[in-house]
Amino acid sequence: MAEEGVVSGFIKNLRRALRCWRRDPRLPVVVLAIWALETIPIALSLNTHTVGLGLLGSVFMLATLGFLGALRVWYLEIEEGRRVPGAEVYALSRSLWKRFFGLGVYTVVLMLVPSIAFAAIRSANAVAGTIALFVLLLVVDVMLTFATVVLSFFEMTAGEAVRYSWAVTKAQWPASAPYVIVAPLALHLTFMVVPATEMPVAVYLVVSLAIALLALLCKGATVLFSSDRYFASADEPALPSPPPPMT
Repeated sequence: MAEEGVVSGFIKNLRRALRCWRRDPRLPVVVLAIWALETIPIALSLNTHTVGLGLLGSVFMLATLGFLGALRVWYLEIEEGRRVPGAEVYALSRSLWKRFFGLGVYTVVLMLVPSIAFAAIRSANAVAGTIALFVLLLVVDVMLTFATVVLSFFEMTAGEAVRYSWAVTKAQWPASAPYVIVAPLALHLTFMVVPATEMPVAVYLVVSLAIALLALLCKGATVLFSSDRYFASADEPALPSPPPPMT
């Protein structure tokens, strides 16, 4: 069989992810409900400068960290023709919370020093500082792309997951390129061109919703891409252990 093209393979997996939505519409409905609980308070806080609303959205975001992993397992279960009970999704979200909280802490620590440096650059040159921060955020997202997948199925430290993610990205390059670039580029480029604080609430919500839907499709495509190359099934994932993956 001829090697599948990078773009055509990515589009095929986006379509597979979209078919998962049709097979089990609960997945996008739950994701959009969580998005609304997290994003609407934050959007209102940016417009009204009400700190409490921003904190409320952040609390919802923190509480649903485990769902980031459950979502990826859910996609793979749908692809394999299984309807996952809601109680199982909830239980899985709870069990994965600690792993994704650890990944969040690891990411914050990883970004701390560069962010301080970029803030200093921005105080001297706003354009240069903004571009530098954009590059930092893009690099971090690239590093995390497959870390979120592996943490959904395997128990390991955040550092191991990030190293694993980087190994997968290199091993599967250039096929991995769209998965690590498309969604982060859309997110960070959009809000770099028009900062969220300068958008009317309605516009911010529409833009955020569009990016959230694109990100949701990309997450599904990414786990399906990973599954095709490394997993036996959702019940018995077969990633090489310990990392890095096979090349």
